[in-house]
Amino acid sequence: MDDLLEQEKYVKAPMNVPKSSDVNGPSKKQGERNKKRNDLSGWEEDFQEPEITMEETAENQKLYSLDIPIIVRMERFIQKYRRKRKWNDASRYRLFTMYLALGGVSTGQKGFTGGLDLNENDDAQVTENQTAVDYIQYDLLDEYDVDFAWVVAVFLSSHLLYRAGVTEENELRMASQLVQNFLKSVLHNKVVPEHEDNVQSALNLAIQAEKELIDDKKFSVSLPGPLQRALSYYFVDNYKGLWDNADVYVRYTQPSSTAGGSKEKGSLNTLPFNSDFSNREGFQPDGHVRFSTEQAKAHITKVLGSDALEAKVVDQEYLTVELMSKELIHLEQVSTLCNAKFAVWNPPGTSYPQQTEKKEVEILFEPELIESMALKTHLEASFTFLSNDITIMDTVLAVLPTFYEEVEE
Repeated sequence: MDDLLEQEKYVKAPMNVPKSSDVNGPSKKQGERNKKRNDLSGWEEDFQEPEITMEETAENQKLYSLDIPIIVRMERFIQKYRRKRKWNDASRYRLFTMYLALGGVSTGQKGFTGGLDLNENDDAQVTENQTAVDYIQYDLLDEYDVDFAWVVAVFLSSHLLYRAGVTEENELRMASQLVQNFLKSVLHNKVVPEHEDNVQSALNLAIQAEKELIDDKKFSVSLPGPLQRALSYYFVDNYKGLWDNADVYVRYTQPSSTAGGSKEKGSLNTLPFNSDFSNREGFQPDGHVRFSTEQAKAHITKVLGSDALEAKVVDQEYLTVELMSKELIHLEQVSTLCNAKFAVWNPPGTSYPQQTEKKEVEILFEPELIESMALKTHLEASFTFLSNDITIMDTVLAVLPTFYEEVEE
């Protein structure tokens, strides 16, 4: 309660902040600078924070004095940051609100100790502090340390992928750039100088995340690759024989009419290939992504030899794994394959550790498929284990970044 009252003091009676107009009045040069700033959205690719004027420096020293609790400083900064950016993109606004919420910042009317006590004689800063729409939950900060890097790691991994449902490249890039923009501004305005190293670490992680998230999205589309798919279509029940009758039937989504004559999207039908709605080329086994049993058999024989066909399935498990090493191996049948070693891995903060006796798995890939995959990248996948010690990665559920973390529930 004492801490809350201390923070309340700065809301009800903050230190007076000198305005630039109170000093010398706005100059022509300053007016031109402000006009140029107003033309920017703050999200331009080459955007740089404007140089801080002497008047702004004096204002920041008052607003973000180390004598003021960090909660109050961050609330003040977020208000100013929102005003200096244009929020005409709904996706960006939603992502920023989610990022703040993860860090303990609520968006909504601020009441503190039981309601607003606005007075017409209050100055602008008092009124702004009491009516802020972004405020930090004090009880949450009692449970966690101040850690900007942790918030970035969680937000740009588990929070973004599973809670925000972000999967498109443009939104993945937007999220990481948004966090970079915010943290650069925190550093530029010296809001929390006592945590500068941690904020810089968070910024470096957000820069790293921009590349990793896009790369992982591409990996999720290309994996598991031709060899693993061929093994799946030959050994795994869910895939075995799936494309053997492709010349007779095709699964095709076409609109179906309702009783009122309107059309609903998304009814799944099985139609003969002579149907006008079928697409013969798009639904043929191609021996690369889709294999008939004979195509799978031929591909496995070509790459691993005919002995590989004699194996039996001995086990299947869903696992989350971490890439530990990659090694090129040379076989007689083909030039090279990549032997990737993965360790069974539980994400930091997970509430659901894996119940398995497996410690590690080894998978054979085409080298070009994962040559650019960073070590410690994580995969959620279904694995099928054969009697000849070959492991099949038959279904890839997710490719997760090296910094992936979860929040313990």
